[in-house]
Amino acid sequence: MLGAGISAPVGAVAAGGTRALYVREVLPLATAVTLGATDPGTDIGIGVMLTHPDQAAEDRYIKDEYTPGTAAYRHWLSAPEYQARFGVSPQALAKVVAWLASGGLRVVTIPNTTDYVLAAGPASAVGRLLDVSFNQYRLAGTVIRANDRPPSAPAALGIFGFSGLDTLQAPHLNRYSPASHPQNAAVAGVVARPNLAPAGPRPALVSPTSNLGLSTPQVLWDVYQQPPSNKGEGQTMAIFGWGVTDGTERDLRIEEKEFKLPGTAFSAAHYGTEPVTDRGGLGEWDLDTQASSGMAPNTQGIKLYFGNA
Repeated sequence: MLGAGISAPVGAVAAGGTRALYVREVLPLATAVTLGATDPGTDIGIGVMLTHPDQAAEDRYIKDEYTPGTAAYRHWLSAPEYQARFGVSPQALAKVVAWLASGGLRVVTIPNTTDYVLAAGPASAVGRLLDVSFNQYRLAGTVIRANDRPPSAPAALGIFGFSGLDTLQAPHLNRYSPASHPQNAAVAGVVARPNLAPAGPRPALVSPTSNLGLSTPQVLWDVYQQPPSNKGEGQTMAIFGWGVTDGTERDLRIEEKEFKLPGTAFSAAHYGTEPVTDRGGLGEWDLDTQASSGMAPNTQGIKLYFGNA
């Protein structure tokens, strides 16, 4: 996958010093062909990152936590302690949220997070707020959307940068991913795949409770010599993903019942401005939750933190 673009710090200050100019937040488009303006009604979702108030001190403390002989060595901060000492203040976040909303954007904040916020709205509204225009470009044989110049924002807001302004710097499927090569034929139970010999007959369908003779959680505990008293006690697990999670908890409960595991607490939270429609990862989320619960059944729970798309 191609990694999503990482926003750069403010590179310059616009005339008058009232707006910060993000000089690295624009693609080099000298070789691109401009196809025309993006439809003003096109919905654009962006991420807005806020600058931490004392990044140098934060970096020093993190280094000292791992440096023997320092006062902070192995003195791990809890989430509330970290927020109080190094986090962006709720007041600073509120100002950014108000500014985004004043431009007609839909704003989504993330619980317990003050340095990142999501916003979305028509290309026309996003463009006015950031003082850019959006165009469609042909670049290396691909049509993309991108801003035509570096965006800017009120310097007093302390914004670190933006993500999502263009459609090039974003996650993309690996060119060899199966999802990039859908099955193109299915006749008499034989599936033809590009550049591969025809596969044999499809296996019979199985249900979630079918016994395929695979290793049970109990067998894996033995294989990994997992101590009986160390199956996740006192811990909480988290899984990061995207898209639809319908049925994930139902299938987890089936697994727990089949292998006589305690029912772990389960929650799934979705974040983003897009609709939740991608069902491509449902099998993966089943695998992740059940493998985690199987190896650590005594944790305090599994939390899914998922992007909408």
